[in-house]
Amino acid sequence: MFRAAARRLTALPAVLVVALAAPAAAHAASYPPEFHFRTITTDRVSVHFHQGFEGMARSAAVIASEILARYEARYGSKLGRVQLVIVDSDDLPNGFATPLPYPLVTIRAVAPDGSDGFGNHEGWLRLVLSHELAHTVHLEEARGIWRAGRTLLGRAPFLFPNSFAMSWMIEGLATYEETEGTAYGRGRGTEVSLLREIRFPHSVGLLYSAFTAFLGFEVNEGEYKVIAKNDDKVYQQDLKVITGVDGEIEVLAR
Repeated sequence: MFRAAARRLTALPAVLVVALAAPAAAHAASYPPEFHFRTITTDRVSVHFHQGFEGMARSAAVIASEILARYEARYGSKLGRVQLVIVDSDDLPNGFATPLPYPLVTIRAVAPDGSDGFGNHEGWLRLVLSHELAHTVHLEEARGIWRAGRTLLGRAPFLFPNSFAMSWMIEGLATYEETEGTAYGRGRGTEVSLLREIRFPHSVGLLYSAFTAFLGFEVNEGEYKVIAKNDDKVYQQDLKVITGVDGEIEVLAR
C-alpha cells in the first residue's frame, strides 16, 4: 500500500512538468511555423518580431519605453521588463495584455482602416501601445498583502487584485490613457461624446469599494451594507452615497 502510494507520488512531478509545459508549447505553436522571430531589447522592453517588421519593432521599442516612463511617474509604480510581441497573423487590428506569467503585450501589426471603432489616430503603434501598456501597469499593481503574497508564492493569478476589477474600469482606464496620451483616442472619437468626467480618485465607485472592503465584504460583489451585532441582535442598514445638486464628489483619503 505504501509503496503504491510512493510510486504515484513519484510520478506526480513528471505529470506536473508535462502539464506546465503544455500551455507554453501550445502558445509557441499559435503562430505560423514560417515566422522566424528576433528580439530587440531596451532597458524597459524586449520586442519580439518576425521577418518584415524590424522597422516597426524598433519604433515600438522607443514608443513603449516613453509611455512606460510616463505611466510609472503618473501612478507611482515601478514595472519590470515588459515582453512585447509584434505579429502579422490576423487581419483584425487589436492588442492584448496580460500580467501572467510576466508582463506581456501582443500587438497585431495590421493597422485600422477606418471601418472599425478606433476612429482617427496619429499612428497605430502609439494608439495601441498607449492602451495596452495602461493595462499592463494597472494589472501589475499590488500592495500590502498582495505584494507580500507574490514575494512568497510568485506570480500566482489570484495575487493580481486589479484583474478582478469590473471590465468597465479596466477598459475605461486604458481608453482614458490612450485619449490623454495621443492626439485622438476613442475618447475624442466620433462615436463617443464626453459629456462629463470626474477624474480619479474622485469616484463614487471607488468610494463604494473602500466602504465595502472596510466592512469586510468582497469588493465589486458586496451590496454595500452596514451590519452590526449587539446582544445577539443583528442590525442592517443600506449604505447610500448621495451627491450634491451638481453631481460632483470629492474623495479625501488618509
